[in-house]
Amino acid sequence: MPHKLRIHLADDYADILRGLKRILEREGFAVETFENGEDLMLALTEAGHQVPCDIVVTDNDMPLMTGVEALAAIRADPKLRRLPVIVFTGNDTVAGRVKELGGIYAEKGSVAPLLDILASLKRRLVA
Repeated sequence: MPHKLRIHLADDYADILRGLKRILEREGFAVETFENGEDLMLALTEAGHQVPCDIVVTDNDMPLMTGVEALAAIRADPKLRRLPVIVFTGNDTVAGRVKELGGIYAEKGSVAPLLDILASLKRRLVA
């Protein structure tokens, strides 16, 4: 059986988190969820020398640490900086900053664009 790509998924709305997790698992991903950017970063940085996931998908507007702040922290960490990060949010004012930081912006309104991005990343990462 092929290795399932691991996604760390962060969103402060429990219903969205559960729904996205279900959809992503149906698409063949292993998904771990976090309620905010701070918990996401703790999981990423407490893994020692291992990178605990293959892709990060995060909302932007969350308490404690936004998705853009998490993206900046990931890019500043030598162990994590190459990790693909998708900021999946309805806040389009952050799109430019996400791109500046080398992240991928996906508008939250429909899950289809997110799934397209993930399919593209999956082809690249599994190749």
